[in-house]
Amino acid sequence: MPPSASRLPRSAPWWQSADRAAGIRRADGGDCDLGRSTVEASLPIAVIVELLRYADPAVCADACRWARTDPAVIAVLVDLLDDLNAAVHASAACALGRMGQAAALPVLMRLLQKMATIEVVEAAAMVADGDIIVLLGRLARSRRDLADTVLDALDACEDTLAARVASGLRAER
Repeated sequence: MPPSASRLPRSAPWWQSADRAAGIRRADGGDCDLGRSTVEASLPIAVIVELLRYADPAVCADACRWARTDPAVIAVLVDLLDDLNAAVHASAACALGRMGQAAALPVLMRLLQKMATIEVVEAAAMVADGDIIVLLGRLARSRRDLADTVLDALDACEDTLAARVASGLRAER
């Protein structure tokens, strides 16, 4: 146990406890940083839901990144799509996209148009319809820094339109 964790009282909130300091990971395998240490995907659903509802937007956005597929979690994530904090609603949309939830489509489309990132591209590909596929193709042409990520995402779609768009993008290279 890290020395800092051994000094924390057991009555401290879970994110300051020795269990948290031991290191927890996101559902996608990456480390989560909530300020002091990392968090593990084996967190109980009730804890994830509590963190998704947490008042601090940074904590809430981080919790979205390692949320797991569960009806209670999905319900909170859908509510967070309307959050006023941009990081929170973007993280919620990406989490829902990774879970294959079509409720994220409108937000993911807006994010692809205005604030495209690798995380947004990958999440959008998980729920891609024809409009998202076309948007991904346009994005790859306008944002060369995301072109490889878009191609990988289109390949993962296993859709005939996605395959045609990816083929066209490769031909343009």
